Amino acid sequence: MGDASERETRHWLLLLAATLGTGASGIPTYSIGLFASPLAAEFGWGRSRITFAITLTAAFTMLLTPFVGRLVDQYGPRRIALPAVCASALCLAMVGAVRSYPAYVVVWGLVGISGAFCSPVVWSVAVANGFSRNRGAALAISLSGIGLVGAIVPFAGAWLIGHLGWRLAYSGLAAYVLLVVVPVAFFHFGDRSSGRTARQRQSDRGHADKPGLTLREAVCVREFWVLAASFLLAASAVMSSVLHLVPILVDKGFSRFGAASALSILSSSAIAGRLAGGFLLDRLFAPRVGAAILLVSALAWATLAGGSTQDLSIYICSALIGLAVGAEFDIASFLTARYFGLRNYATIYGVLFTVFSIGITFGPLIFSTLYDRTGSYDVSLKLLAACFAGASLLLLLCRPYPELDASERG
Repeated sequence: MGDASERETRHWLLLLAATLGTGASGIPTYSIGLFASPLAAEFGWGRSRITFAITLTAAFTMLLTPFVGRLVDQYGPRRIALPAVCASALCLAMVGAVRSYPAYVVVWGLVGISGAFCSPVVWSVAVANGFSRNRGAALAISLSGIGLVGAIVPFAGAWLIGHLGWRLAYSGLAAYVLLVVVPVAFFHFGDRSSGRTARQRQSDRGHADKPGLTLREAVCVREFWVLAASFLLAASAVMSSVLHLVPILVDKGFSRFGAASALSILSSSAIAGRLAGGFLLDRLFAPRVGAAILLVSALAWATLAGGSTQDLSIYICSALIGLAVGAEFDIASFLTARYFGLRNYATIYGVLFTVFSIGITFGPLIFSTLYDRTGSYDVSLKLLAACFAGASLLLLLCRPYPELDASERG
């Protein structure tokens, strides 16, 4: 009884550490919109140049995640995540010291490189290995950290900018990571929490005792490419929704505080969508769950594209869009484990996450460029609805789960 209680406590502490760590990875994305106006006012940069920071970080994630996945499969997530999250926080603080655009690009490049080694892929590995019957719910809890950060950062960041200026505001965000996330992860995030040591991971050469496919086998399965295409469209739409919701609403006549409230509603909805989605993934056929969530978000953007300017309507649409923002990573990590197993989970998920990163990289850049060239978001709103709808339809092409192992059925 005592051993069972201790094991359950370890699992909850692991989830806490993974939730905080995953949330920290979302700070650059959820904060960049708040810093756009101060940066533009001080340096005169356009929106596409400012948001290129997220494009750059996503590009490094895209390039490095497959390599990171192999490292995690070999050495375990703790040895990769802890040094990387410290480095990422320090690099984020350095953004406040830039004095020119080349320096801005270089520092954000460092944020991207360090961030690739503490991305949600890394944090989710220990959770996926530590839970079987309720894996969807566990992944949902850990990944809800991104939504939690998204709900808090718009207000915390605005307060920091208002009281300390944008330069010290970056230091304030970095201080949170170093003083809160790092200590919790140091004591409670590690391979022992999922029942495996880093030495064991090295000796078994990538989870040889776990069921699943190799990367070479996975790419021969139809679902790999269906999921990749769906994830590409969904990631483009989700990241563009997060980055551009505030300026879209400001252009529609919303106050900056009202737009920030809509972003906070989106982020809060992402938490609810992630937790509810995780519950449903464990009990229903996951591709259909994902398709329904993405379709709802498509309808929300179609409503905004139709010219809706009522406060209540916009807040409801923001909440519906947040469902997809929250469920996106849940669906990806859950389906990776269900269709391809845990033997090379980090490697395969790393490759699929690279596809995510392509969408994250080019989606916001395309929408920013469309705005700069047309002077409005009219075309972008319709394109966002189309991306969500396409991602939804693709998930409906997935076949039933393969029978990898009895332990994977929960």
